[in-house]
Amino acid sequence: MAAAAEYEVGSPSIATVTIVDNDEPSPKKPTVTAAATDADASEEKVDRGTFTISRTGSTEAALTVHFSLGGSADNGIDYQTLPTSVTIPAGAATANVTVRPVDDDEVETEETVELTLTAEDAYTVGSPDRATITIRDNDKPPPPEKPTVTVAAADLLAAESGTDPGSFMVSRTGSTATPLTVRYSLGGTAQNGSDYQTLSGSVTIAAGATSANVIVLPIDDRRIEIAELVILTLSADDAYNIGLLNTATVTILDNDIL
Repeated sequence: MAAAAEYEVGSPSIATVTIVDNDEPSPKKPTVTAAATDADASEEKVDRGTFTISRTGSTEAALTVHFSLGGSADNGIDYQTLPTSVTIPAGAATANVTVRPVDDDEVETEETVELTLTAEDAYTVGSPDRATITIRDNDKPPPPEKPTVTVAAADLLAAESGTDPGSFMVSRTGSTATPLTVRYSLGGTAQNGSDYQTLSGSVTIAAGATSANVIVLPIDDRRIEIAELVILTLSADDAYNIGLLNTATVTILDNDIL
């Protein structure tokens, strides 16, 4: 209070008035985050994966959190259909989103489910805002198709003269990634180990090759003989199928005269 000639300033000379506001403070938004609390899922026995959505702050009211789903796995195909939101109930700080794989018959590589939080007015998106679950397949690829083997006379005439060899060619279809052993039996009028050098009864087609030769090397004896036959017939085995051309003949010509 200012002094004036008409009065004297007494004590107290100062007073205070308090103005009370009628507006309530805005509550602080919760912050939400995402984590993969079980990051491994599998089609085997439908082993589930789990995302956990967490919030900070008050838990007095329920909070609905929105998210999107991505990754290489398809929602509703590779795992049971999931909505794109989850509600954290009142009194709780977290809620789970469960990924239940679909056990199909397809042979697949590992697939991923990626959950990413979506912004909303009701909350603030914190870090981490995304998480990933991996779904492992339980289907094995079918066994590779068996090759089919065939045989032909690559050189159908052999002779004792100069021990000119004859040869069979054993061929296969399909992959050549690994070697393949083909078994066979020998018949005809010529005797294995007597009229031609001993053959083992099997031949191996090398890795990277589609065929292998079986060489018939005549033995030059002193007997006078008519032409003799070497008949090679493919033998069955679990490692391959036998084609229509399953037998072939090589003729050994004699060089002895009367």
